[in-house]
Amino acid sequence: MKDNFFYRSVWSLVSSTVFRLVPTPFHKLRILILRMFGASVSWDCFVYPSVSIWSPRNLEMKSGSTLGPRVICYNPGKIMVGINSTVSQGVHLCSGTHDIVRENIKRSPYMPLITAPIEIKNFCWLTADVFVGPGVTINEGVIVSARSVVTKSLNGWSLYAGMPAIKIKSLNSNEEIAC
Repeated sequence: MKDNFFYRSVWSLVSSTVFRLVPTPFHKLRILILRMFGASVSWDCFVYPSVSIWSPRNLEMKSGSTLGPRVICYNPGKIMVGINSTVSQGVHLCSGTHDIVRENIKRSPYMPLITAPIEIKNFCWLTADVFVGPGVTINEGVIVSARSVVTKSLNGWSLYAGMPAIKIKSLNSNEEIAC
């Protein structure tokens, strides 16, 4: 527990100062900082300075993936971003929730943290301001339209939109889409 407190304290200090102050084009320097804190991030990824990452050691990003401006990556559980997948501005990735069973709340005011991984597979695009909840897998080739809420896993090569996100149409790998 003390190890986690120390790690989180140091990361909080570094992320709010050095990480945020690195100018936007210097993605490799931010990746180096993330790697120093245990992240598994490919060198050709893009991580913007305004990204908020709760725990770098629970972050995995494959080749060519992006965390855009103002992304919130609340990851007490693992978050994985696949090859050439883009998480656009303002997206909230949330891999933690709380035990809200009424009987447990009656016994104690403390709701235990429950974590479940988020996996965004290859060639996905989460457009602006999407929310993705714990335990969700976004399969290959998915596009999630702006301001959608994803609470269940999504089938591959499809366009989703809404609150909650529902399938709008199937896509093929050559199709162009405007969101």
